[in-house]
Amino acid sequence: MNSSLHPILRLACCLTASLTLYAQNTTTGNPPSSALQELPSARDLIDNLLKRLPDQTVTLRGSLKADKTADGGGTQFGIEMQILARGPEARGNYLIADNFGSPLAHLDIRRPPGAPPTLLLETGSPPSSVKSPSLNLSLPNSDLLWMDLTLGFLWWTDGKTLGVQEIRGQSCYLVDLYSPNPAADRYASVRLWIDRTHGMLMLAEAQDPLGHVIRRVTIKSFRKIGEHWMIKDLEIRTLPDNHKTILRIDSMSGADLPEATEEAMGNGDESLSIPKSQ
Repeated sequence: MNSSLHPILRLACCLTASLTLYAQNTTTGNPPSSALQELPSARDLIDNLLKRLPDQTVTLRGSLKADKTADGGGTQFGIEMQILARGPEARGNYLIADNFGSPLAHLDIRRPPGAPPTLLLETGSPPSSVKSPSLNLSLPNSDLLWMDLTLGFLWWTDGKTLGVQEIRGQSCYLVDLYSPNPAADRYASVRLWIDRTHGMLMLAEAQDPLGHVIRRVTIKSFRKIGEHWMIKDLEIRTLPDNHKTILRIDSMSGADLPEATEEAMGNGDESLSIPKSQ
């Protein structure tokens, strides 16, 4: 072979290798390199998520049901939540009661802009104020935290978008949020999977300071009210013992929104169910 062809052959080999590497980096399911795709910031993704929630107070009624314990028991609570997830001051009011309707706990949380949230927490019947309320405290007779129920980590401001990853057949942005008080909070960070099509949260994994996943929150389905979305079914698992609690919303209503009952929420185009893992 003529030696003058060697540089051309070397150039062809380099081009082939480059194209192969590019194809590998753009395979479906693998997070793309930030050099190949500009990713939205974590804050933009969270703000977009919150904007998809109603901009007025919504009342949700349902139940919290925990796995049976080793002694054959188990817990189930009634729950009522009044939530304003966005606006000048986001806020939430959470009331938990036993099967007979007796109150077990009441949490009122306000989120003034640019300031830490203010909490009022009462437990027992008759209710007694908790001196140092915190989202790190557990719900009565439960291993869940108020952080889990309120999804309070969505208001953490420090975060990073890591890439794109497919879960349960859905393409999601992968986002890490970091606790503003890692020395005090039970969760040092929370990893989120945010659906790229609907902009809604699909999965969250809370990690301790050592990086161990200790809580997994899975969104099972959503319900559309007017032009906005709310969570309908949510599963929370405590790790490593895999203890499961299900939050099911039976009805949703708002002053200017059509009421969504349990029957309506199970049918029609206004519900969105997330496919199960394969």
